[in-house]
Amino acid sequence: MHKLRHFVCTICGQAFESRQATPQFCSVSCRVQARRIPRVTRICLYCGTPFEAHQCHVQAGRMKYCSVACTHAAQQARVECRCLICGTRFLVKPNTIRKGYGKYCSKPCQYQGMQAPAIERCCLHCGQAFTVLFSRLTRHHTRYCSLNCATQARTRPEEARFWEKVDMRGPEECWPWKGTLNNKGYGSFYVKRDGKKKIMSAHVYAWESLNGSLPEGLQGNHTCDCIHGYCVNPRHVYAGTQQQNMQDTIKRNRRKRKVE
Repeated sequence: MHKLRHFVCTICGQAFESRQATPQFCSVSCRVQARRIPRVTRICLYCGTPFEAHQCHVQAGRMKYCSVACTHAAQQARVECRCLICGTRFLVKPNTIRKGYGKYCSKPCQYQGMQAPAIERCCLHCGQAFTVLFSRLTRHHTRYCSLNCATQARTRPEEARFWEKVDMRGPEECWPWKGTLNNKGYGSFYVKRDGKKKIMSAHVYAWESLNGSLPEGLQGNHTCDCIHGYCVNPRHVYAGTQQQNMQDTIKRNRRKRKVE
């Protein structure tokens, strides 16, 4: 007989003792209440068919498959792998690969792989040489020498992210912004300043990339008649005041234009 173990009820959260393997409810009333909870929609991991399941079963890690047939088929499914030592092809379960196993066809090959000398690799970011165990060659984190290099390699520069969102045309033409627009119709761009993320106007960022930081008390004003205001051509932007911007608006009759 199993020993008494402590569990927590998934309905009321009360602690209780039971001899069962994986009990979910502390009483019959909690079991009945769990059946009255609306069901949730799940996707079968084997056939992809949507089905409904109780929330208590989902919280317990069950109801991954829509039927018993899919459960048995998933348990019997095998994926072909290749041994890292002898090159022999063998079949393993998919969850074995997800856990990081399935690299060797037998115990002798596994021992040989664990005793194999470390292999020298070259970091894809900084180019520095580093050593890695032979058994870890199939993992993704063997491409970089450290976590810092891996983070920097996956983080793209601001300028590369910015200019790929710009429809660059002729030098004197408007360059439309293809990214996100704010409620005023101007382009917005996320930047990182002093370790914090902030939203910056796209045309201001384009002007600063060519002329440096914008002077305090000034803003980026357009010299073109772009109706929507999403032009980010640095030649069409100048550093000015809000009063100059209003004067340009009256002079060019921008307020009378209708946005199509």
